[in-house]
Amino acid sequence: MAHPAEFFIKYLLVADEGISLDSINSTLELHGISSIEGSDLKIIRDDLGQRPSDFRPWDKSHRPTNSWLKKKRIFSIVHPDTSTLEMKKTILSSARTREKVDRLLLGNVSYLEASHRLSKLGMKVSDAAVSQYCHYFWNTQTMGVSDWAAYLERDSSERTSAVRSAYSLAMMAGPDAAMYRIGVKKQLDGKKIMMEVQAELYHTFLETRTLPLSTKKVEMLSALARGLARIDERVQAGDSALQETLKKFEKFKVLHNETKPPSLLELAPAGSVSNRSRDEILTSGAQK
Repeated sequence: MAHPAEFFIKYLLVADEGISLDSINSTLELHGISSIEGSDLKIIRDDLGQRPSDFRPWDKSHRPTNSWLKKKRIFSIVHPDTSTLEMKKTILSSARTREKVDRLLLGNVSYLEASHRLSKLGMKVSDAAVSQYCHYFWNTQTMGVSDWAAYLERDSSERTSAVRSAYSLAMMAGPDAAMYRIGVKKQLDGKKIMMEVQAELYHTFLETRTLPLSTKKVEMLSALARGLARIDERVQAGDSALQETLKKFEKFKVLHNETKPPSLLELAPAGSVSNRSRDEILTSGAQK
């Protein structure tokens, strides 16, 4: 099964080639991450493959080693850059910030959007730091929905069941719900909401229609049909109001002024501000 801290685990395997499963799990738990099974660790260890000859992971000038670390996508944690250091300081070291970042990533919020929304909440975290955290500790790129469900179910960290439930909801409900639940306030588009609810009800209607015929099925179909009709009325009413507003604007017309603007001589009969005389102005105009 996939693990959200796969690349951090690979770093631990590189940092200490003989590290045991117990030591890895202890380190994971210290970082607030659930443990890993031995069979899953073997898959990650095998994926690392053979290290280069004369392997020198801490020597930043050793090209063969650096090339291998980059290929395995763990170079920036072996040799921390600015974003990696920021990630450790602002996310890993702050439980409050980290929980919000976890939810945003599970809700499929982009790194840039997450950074922007967190800044609105008084948490200064760059998109590069969010990206590094996602890569090494909370990788939503390699984890599918079933992977996350299994991971959260066997989560051995100190997260409460309420937090795990909130994480699951963020994953299933999407970015808008994830941002709302961490305290981000966004202006809502009433018509867009109505259209989304309408689409949801319609597809529920299609699914309900496949059920065996029964009194319950008829009641469900009737309720869904009424809901769809009400929403359609609200959307149509909104469109009508918009059309009425546009018609009001059509009543206004721009009047054209047919009078010609005064000439330069009329504006400055005695000469210009540059002290040029009337004759000089005429001569200059004739030359042009």
